[in-house]
Amino acid sequence: MEWQITMQRFVDILTDSGFKAEKEPFLQFFRACEIAMFDSDTKLLYEKDMITERDYYNIINTARKTGISAGMERGLQKGLQQGLQRGMESGLKKGREEEKVSIARAMKAKGISSQMIAELTGIPEDEIADL
Repeated sequence: MEWQITMQRFVDILTDSGFKAEKEPFLQFFRACEIAMFDSDTKLLYEKDMITERDYYNIINTARKTGISAGMERGLQKGLQQGLQRGMESGLKKGREEEKVSIARAMKAKGISSQMIAELTGIPEDEIADL
């Protein structure tokens, strides 16, 4: 208990002389001195409050991490769905184009004019000539 009184005197001397504790280490030191001077009942209340505050912080921190994780998972799922949708659309489009080319080849093999094939398939005449 004597060291607490000594520390309090030291703090009082510094404060009375105009010392301003603006840096975090000094502020922490002064807070520690104040806490050390608490009577047992006040100290018990303080410790309960600190436990409550730490519990609250941990709950918030856990909720934040859970929220971030859930958000990332939803984002990943949405991204995968969009990618799959785009891939399917791209594949269908490519399949339709390949089918048009296949039909154009068959029409060309049957002697149908390039102009008629272009009109029916939508493939430009210069591309039909290359088939």
